[in-house]
Amino acid sequence: MLPASSNSGSKPLILTSAVFLSFYLLYKLLIPRSKKTTDQDQQIKKILTSQQIEIIKAIDHLYKEEREESASTVSSPLPLITPTSIENPFSLQLSNIEFNQKIKDKIELLGDYINCQEKEYDGNYTIHLKDSAVLKNKLSAMKEDGIQELQIVSDFDQTTTCFHINGKACNSLFSCFRQTNLTSQSFKNTTLNLCHFYHPLESDPKIEINLRRLLVKQWYSALKSVFLQERLSKKKCLGALNDGNFGMRYGYREFLNICKVFSIPFYMISGGFTEMIQTMIAKVVDINNYPNFFTFSNDMIFDKEENLVDIHMKVSSISKNDFFAKKKLSFKRNTLLFGDLLTDYDVASHFSSKNLIAIAFLQEENKEFLNDYLEKFDVVVMGDGDFLLPDRILRFVAGIDENPFFKEKFMKNDEFVSLQTLFQ
Repeated sequence: MLPASSNSGSKPLILTSAVFLSFYLLYKLLIPRSKKTTDQDQQIKKILTSQQIEIIKAIDHLYKEEREESASTVSSPLPLITPTSIENPFSLQLSNIEFNQKIKDKIELLGDYINCQEKEYDGNYTIHLKDSAVLKNKLSAMKEDGIQELQIVSDFDQTTTCFHINGKACNSLFSCFRQTNLTSQSFKNTTLNLCHFYHPLESDPKIEINLRRLLVKQWYSALKSVFLQERLSKKKCLGALNDGNFGMRYGYREFLNICKVFSIPFYMISGGFTEMIQTMIAKVVDINNYPNFFTFSNDMIFDKEENLVDIHMKVSSISKNDFFAKKKLSFKRNTLLFGDLLTDYDVASHFSSKNLIAIAFLQEENKEFLNDYLEKFDVVVMGDGDFLLPDRILRFVAGIDENPFFKEKFMKNDEFVSLQTLFQ
């Protein structure tokens, strides 16, 4: 019995040794490979970063030349600059570069937007900070996390677009239909009366938020009926857009193209129309080759003859928070948020951001609400501001140099000189 007992007792020992040896060999094989792969990834990222820097320099230079050439005709349409040299090699190299693609809708354009304008730089605005020390800490933390952990959330009307251009107030995506000769007088009168009644209620922070939501829902429902009764075509919608008085904020093109170069998830959420937003943005950046650009707005539905037959009213100016609550999105750790209404800030609650920097554009005539804005937003740009500061923040987080052409304007403006300590 002793031999049998001895052989039986050795089986667990032999099995244990075999298992240990297997794990040891696996460990020795995988660890060097893993380290090698990590080293290769780091090398690729270094190469890509240098490529991205060169691309961004090219973008800066092209837009500088374009502005200098059109300096005598500032109000003329901007040319679309998408040379083949300004492509994004980053998207072909990194894994997980495409984000939330399951909820991304197809890009739909109305046609060629020929009236794309940029507001001229004038520096005639003021910048107000909620807490400069807190903001500086957020910037440092964002930079430490890196550009790969950043996402952008932005409104469109009067955030992407400016407040005034050509000496007149900018249109909204709704109001341009009142300015064109392509719609009836009855349509113009009805939509204007609705605007006069509801618009002051929409932006009044003294009105309880749930009541405002109800009022704006009524407004959008009435607008949908009026738009469908007008029997608009896609051609007329494009015509209204081209007849409108719109202007992109100065520096927005550079900002958005940097976001594309780094494939930063960009969520455009607006109470306007999806197809109109995408038609305008397509003149600023090649959104068909920017998979991480998302537009959440109200969809125009056209039939085969390109007549407007329905509008899917999904988002209003103050229902953005509710909209994001229904979306199953994956989010990055850090967020830059832009808006012009207090309710634009509310969507932040759905991003669970480690660090959030919220920037608001506030018209000078609404300065009585400045303190209300500073209760929510980290930065309030009062007056018809530009995207120089957002561009500076984006480059700081990415670890790339300032735009040298913007820096000249920074140093001539006392507002910006005082902000330099944020980036030290």
